[in-house]
Amino acid sequence: RVLGAVGDGVPSAHLLSALLRPLPQLLGTIGTDAALIWQVMSCVFACLNRQLKVLLSLSASATHDGEEGRAQDVMQQLAAAREAVPAAVMDIVLQWCDAPGENEYDPCECWKHRALLVSVLLDGGRFLTSSLAKELKAVPLKERWVTAILRVGIELVNLGAMGSNDMVVVFDRISDESVKLIEPQCNSAYLGTLGVFFRGVVAECEVGSLALAKWIVFEILETGRWWLPRARNEGVVYEAVWALRHIMSAAELDFIREFRDECLQFAEDIERARMLFTWDGTPRSDECAKIRSEVRLLSACIAA
Repeated sequence: RVLGAVGDGVPSAHLLSALLRPLPQLLGTIGTDAALIWQVMSCVFACLNRQLKVLLSLSASATHDGEEGRAQDVMQQLAAAREAVPAAVMDIVLQWCDAPGENEYDPCECWKHRALLVSVLLDGGRFLTSSLAKELKAVPLKERWVTAILRVGIELVNLGAMGSNDMVVVFDRISDESVKLIEPQCNSAYLGTLGVFFRGVVAECEVGSLALAKWIVFEILETGRWWLPRARNEGVVYEAVWALRHIMSAAELDFIREFRDECLQFAEDIERARMLFTWDGTPRSDECAKIRSEVRLLSACIAA
């Protein structure tokens, strides 16, 4: 009843986390009745699906400052409660996650929101890593599903709900040279993943961490440059600039100096891109205006 009363309220990561806190203990006490577990998960999902969608809409641009940051303490409390859920119950929950509801018009979107709920509450990223491995083996590659998995991963990292080992696994799999991403939305999610996962992945690298950090920045720059003259490029270009700013904002001065000229050149190339701006420099869309704003933030960050 409480979930139903607030499910249509103002979305809040902190409120969402607080409402979900008792669920691990509940699942740990109701046994392995699959029908009952599915009913519980479906009820919770139906009440809070709107708030889950808001969290994922924020991760579409990988920007999380504010409400999500304030929710991290609650997420850690949820993580501590996961031990109360038996493995057999967790298997049933994951089966529920992979089975879209009867009234869901878009199975991919339904899975994305369910995966966020399960990962935040019960799993911490292990389900996500196995799902990514499965999708990357598919022939042909279903990039929409890969995009959904990466967006959930970005959200989990921003909420402090993914362990460092799972971060490394996701990073290694999506950055493998055998993975060829074609669609702009998937490339956008890929760049967002590189930016958000950067600090955690580099910190876990015991040998060659500086080389890895440099590779990530080069990969972002090269991908952004490749997409700059192409159609439907706004999301990819924005994510590239955002990822660079996210990395450089916490980088040491020597690291910034090494990439300053290339980042400034990329920013200049964007400002001159005819695909994004009119002949008099006016942004062609709201998305292009966001790119220009992010370019200026990046330039200020590396020039400081």
